Amino acid sequence: MAEETQETVFRRLQKVGKATYSVSLPKRWVVKRGLRPGDTVEINEELDGSLRIKPLEIKSKPLSCQINAELCRTPAQLVKLVIACYRVGYDSIEISFAGGAALETLKAVKDVIAKGLPGFELVEETGSKLFIRNVLDHSRYPLDDLLRRIQLAASAIFSNLIEFITTRRYELIPYIKDLRARAAEILQLHTRLLILYLKKREIGGFL
Repeated sequence: MAEETQETVFRRLQKVGKATYSVSLPKRWVVKRGLRPGDTVEINEELDGSLRIKPLEIKSKPLSCQINAELCRTPAQLVKLVIACYRVGYDSIEISFAGGAALETLKAVKDVIAKGLPGFELVEETGSKLFIRNVLDHSRYPLDDLLRRIQLAASAIFSNLIEFITTRRYELIPYIKDLRARAAEILQLHTRLLILYLKKREIGGFL
């Protein structure tokens, strides 16, 4: 994201009641941190006498869900459910197989985790269950940086397609496929972070 510029504002101190003073907060600061009327902020007095104001950090519990794979008719349906759980922000997924998982199903799930869902890892596998966990730190992936990477990948895809059409260099095809897969992977992460931001406005400063 663009580098933040420090802004100095001045506010008048107002008296509220007999023993309380208040000061209004800059709208830009409030909106950027996703605060609303009634939200709580934390105020700390520094050694030099200044006050530091920051949003109250509320540690939310990781979102988890369970998927009964027996209800999915095909491996593709199960894969779509895993992708949907990733997009809407689940941090852990438990997939259960009452009669044991077929090799085709296991391969499909492992492939989408390894190649299509950044941050998701298969942390445990038993005969009847798969445990998937998110290890992603969203603060490391600003949205504008992800968009820039998607743009670069798309540009590289079109450039190589044009070169393939004009030169018939078939060795470019695997490279183009890799670029397309990478762009799709970044897009999945971008979608997840956007939905996460809509649910938790306080992370807007990171994105």
